[in-house]
Amino acid sequence: MTSGSPIGDLAGGRYVASLQKHVQRLHDAYDHGNRKLFYDELVRAYLLAFFNPTFRSLRSIEGFSAMAEAAEYLPRQHKLCRSTMSDANTLMDARLLEPIIARLLA
Repeated sequence: MTSGSPIGDLAGGRYVASLQKHVQRLHDAYDHGNRKLFYDELVRAYLLAFFNPTFRSLRSIEGFSAMAEAAEYLPRQHKLCRSTMSDANTLMDARLLEPIIARLLA
């Protein structure tokens, strides 16, 4: 992937872009002043992991999120820490994804 490349170069990148308006609704699901990882960011990271066999662990997702290329897909100022993602997996309710899946199936 080259600098300035359009979103979609990474496997699954085009899906991240097309689902952005749907997952954006998850951003405020767990609103807290100290929160640095939001549900929509976690979902985008997992969507990229689904399409990329090199992102099969929290450690590999963490590594990708620290790369400059990740800014196209995970617009953040900080990398996704594996311990934070693990904590989020416990906290964030997967049932919030059901309306998104229903809209996509419709």
